[in-house]
Amino acid sequence: MKVQQFQIGDLALDPKRVNAQTIETLGKRAKELSDVEGSGDTVKLLRKWYKEGEISEEAYAAIKKFGTAANKIKGELNDQWWDAKKGSGGEQKMAELDAKMLPFRVFLHTQYSVTDALREAQGRALVASIAGASFGPIGTVAAYAAWNDLKGDAAKAVIDTVKGLESGDSPMIVPGNKVQQVHQEKLWPAVMNLLEEGLEAARKGKPVEVDAQYYELTSADVLGKMREIAEAGGPLRVNLDPALRLTYPDDKGQFDVDDVPHKFRSILQLTQLCQQEHLNVGVSMFPASKLLEDSGNLMHRKILRVGDKVLFSGMNANLGSGENVDAGYIVEGPAARRLTENVKRDCQNSVGVSSQEIFGENHYKEWAEAPMMMGTRGLTAMLDCLQGVEPAGKEMAPVKSWPELNDRCDKAGVDLTKFFDIPEEEFLTRMQGLLEGEKLPLSSHGKQMCGKLFEMTMDAINNAGNQKRAADIKPPKGDPKGDTVVAIADLPAEREAMMLHAISQAEKFIYLPGFVVTRGVAAAIAARAEELKAQGKTLDVKVIADPGVYPRGDTPNSWGVKFLEDKGIVPRWALLQRSGWHDRKIHAKQLITDKHEMFGSTNFSKKGMQDNWETSGLVTFDEKDPDSIRNREESVRGFMHLWENETFELNSIDLASAWKNRVKTEDKPAQVEEARNGAIKKIIQQIELVEEESARWMERQAADPKIASRIEELKAEGYAEGYAICDGVRDVLGDENYYGELAKLPERQKLEQMRPRIRPAAQE
Repeated sequence: MKVQQFQIGDLALDPKRVNAQTIETLGKRAKELSDVEGSGDTVKLLRKWYKEGEISEEAYAAIKKFGTAANKIKGELNDQWWDAKKGSGGEQKMAELDAKMLPFRVFLHTQYSVTDALREAQGRALVASIAGASFGPIGTVAAYAAWNDLKGDAAKAVIDTVKGLESGDSPMIVPGNKVQQVHQEKLWPAVMNLLEEGLEAARKGKPVEVDAQYYELTSADVLGKMREIAEAGGPLRVNLDPALRLTYPDDKGQFDVDDVPHKFRSILQLTQLCQQEHLNVGVSMFPASKLLEDSGNLMHRKILRVGDKVLFSGMNANLGSGENVDAGYIVEGPAARRLTENVKRDCQNSVGVSSQEIFGENHYKEWAEAPMMMGTRGLTAMLDCLQGVEPAGKEMAPVKSWPELNDRCDKAGVDLTKFFDIPEEEFLTRMQGLLEGEKLPLSSHGKQMCGKLFEMTMDAINNAGNQKRAADIKPPKGDPKGDTVVAIADLPAEREAMMLHAISQAEKFIYLPGFVVTRGVAAAIAARAEELKAQGKTLDVKVIADPGVYPRGDTPNSWGVKFLEDKGIVPRWALLQRSGWHDRKIHAKQLITDKHEMFGSTNFSKKGMQDNWETSGLVTFDEKDPDSIRNREESVRGFMHLWENETFELNSIDLASAWKNRVKTEDKPAQVEEARNGAIKKIIQQIELVEEESARWMERQAADPKIASRIEELKAEGYAEGYAICDGVRDVLGDENYYGELAKLPERQKLEQMRPRIRPAAQE
């Protein structure tokens, strides 16, 4: 009797993914790979599996071990293939290598499918064992657990929290709030307007407390407002992330540290205020190493409280932050009190801590050993700190000449000939390059100067008066202000449960604009869509992924995008117009459904969900609460504008298939799969060129007097410069002309021309 369903241990695998043909293919190819260690044993195991329908987990582990050995040899053959391609006349050699790789490709491609099916079966078994088979959102939670490595006590905590949200008795749920949606271009003005409210109250002799908790805070506008509030008599409390990390090296293994001196400059500017005893200011740095177990984890929250109002979002407070696509809400009522209480707790935990508790044990050693690059932006910030930092709100004047740079170094006591690790004979040439935008490697002396900056900052933070005030926070009363229900996710399990609850409750649509879109979140969304499809319903899923290019030229979103494509959901890449120097991003951590909206600081990544210190909110859309429905309509309208006008759709399967349309061998699916990462890389590289070209076009439009006038009007309304420029040009030209002209730009045309190439392959 032919086996209908195959198992690994006690786990039955999806027969659509693992069947007799699957096992037969693995056995046939394993036999052909006789030169790979373990071939014979693997063939025997696969024969047993084919005959009996089940093998042990240990047996499958042996098959995977064989696959690892095969993959190593296949990688060596692939390197040879690329060497042949780069050389002249290598076509024959490439063909020979393709023939050698065929059994490797087919075996590995098939084995990956089995491993994925096993992963999903394990996820479902885990959730069923904890929650029971009757658990409502089992499919959604199981898919997430499988692809985000949710296990053990962490899995139980998430499932229990989901149950609480489902039943409505979770302590995360806070009713009785008034909420105001402030997404996209409205978000930066909301920050500035709240600070202005705080300033006006202080000037009238009725100061309200201002509390700020940010991952990044370097905007002169924001810092200047904070200084004015403090000087007018308003109490000010600020809690910041340590900002001393080495992440995302370039392809040479070097770290760009230009941002670090800017972040410490902000702290020193704020602690200047603390040193004035008549001002009620307290500043602290979150002890990431102590509380998050790893100094590489972030205090990533973005919260601004002014009196009874709390604005929390995904937006940092840096120059350029306000022109990103982001999402936030202003909350009044019990939820505002809860959020402020959380900030107070964090400030209390940040007082009296050591540099080791903040930065980690090895931070000085890491800085001493790692190759670091710095340009004039970081250097001028450091010089400003060392010579006596300018008041908060004061922009640093850019360095325009060698004499000016040399003068600043003299005032700060910095010997520039020792600061960078460059040969003496190249000094003047490289200094000119520095002034023109080049970044240079720091010497050991330069790193020591960085260490001096860190020590200055710690001394300022540890001032006795500052420590006394830093945690002295008085939350708002939190009386009911409206009818909107808001849930607040503070801890990792709460953030994961909130996201899963929102997805599992969706009935009509899920719209997600994401800075990060991982397989875990993609799997949960796809699982919900499949559940509703089985019930004869259709879930409208629209995902916009940020195409940000990492130093190595790839994107973290490739995994989530490919997963959605595999499930028949085609996401789109953001295609945002730039206004100038800044790389605008989809920076939102937003999930909109017909029933809820999730927003806040938590990226939909494993690190964001499980490791960082984040906070997110969930607004419930209730037909009996017209304010919440109005917010939903505004959120959907803003998302659909992006979807229809500022995205690009090209399925990586289609593009990779077009590249491989001449392949007629059995390993074509494997070759297409291998090519998908390259296809995504090609797409996002071209998007980058389109965005850069749009900045040049925008600059030309902004020179028009009528458009320039409109831009100034928007700036006066509080718009961030980037949004003011883009929206100013669009307002004057009108949507049709604005987007029509952008579509005609040469690099945009090249991007569009990537599509027709897939048509012959699709027809084939």
